[in-house]
Amino acid sequence: MKDTASYFLDPEYQDKIEKACKGLDINIFYPVGGEGVAEAKAICNKCTVKTECLKYALEYGENEGIWGGETERSRASMMKQLNIKAKPRPMVYTYTARRRY
Repeated sequence: MKDTASYFLDPEYQDKIEKACKGLDINIFYPVGGEGVAEAKAICNKCTVKTECLKYALEYGENEGIWGGETERSRASMMKQLNIKAKPRPMVYTYTARRRY
């Protein structure tokens, strides 16, 4: 199996991940002002890769959104308690748009 970062960032591997958020509007996981947090957490709680998602967020210091069913605040607390120092996120190159010349 690939490492955690590759698991979540590699576009070719994305199709193989059976995650509950697959195909959903990403904005669900970035609630504004606390509204929608429960909805995002409910989706995460049904997910088969919830643990891997949380591990990724802690490992790479994701400081926004709901990851692995946890908010920014709860992940920051976990990182502090576990003395985790975030690693820089690996570069992943994808071609998503055509340049116009």
